[in-house]
Amino acid sequence: MPAINIVYSDSEQQVESTSFTSVFDNKFIIEIYCNAETSENAKGDTIASLQVAKILGLVRSILMNNTNLHLDFVNCKFIQKRFIKSLTRTQPRIANDALNTISGVVEIHYFAEETTETQNGTLEMTLSTVVHLGETTNGYQFIIQT
Repeated sequence: MPAINIVYSDSEQQVESTSFTSVFDNKFIIEIYCNAETSENAKGDTIASLQVAKILGLVRSILMNNTNLHLDFVNCKFIQKRFIKSLTRTQPRIANDALNTISGVVEIHYFAEETTETQNGTLEMTLSTVVHLGETTNGYQFIIQT
């Protein structure tokens, strides 16, 4: 601990500019888990809560920095924008935890363009095939003649 788990959640189409180009809202969930033991100065859950809050802020700061907008995709600028929808402190899945585990979630959305246009193929040579469809007792049979 602390532990960070990044989860791709879903993509929702926002705009379809052409039949080959669409803009999707891609949602990611970043889960943060911290725990701490109770000390003489503070309770463990208070220390863990402060750690989660600090890491939530660091994650937000890193993701929203303009140098990280395109996530190091150098030649492809398909990510148009991103925004943090929420920073939430959540209840961990483990109840009665002796180490006072606290969790938090960052929900971030990336708007990105997807292009599915295929490239034209390269003609290598022209082929010509003649096939005869013959009948047999078991069904049809393809017979290549040339």
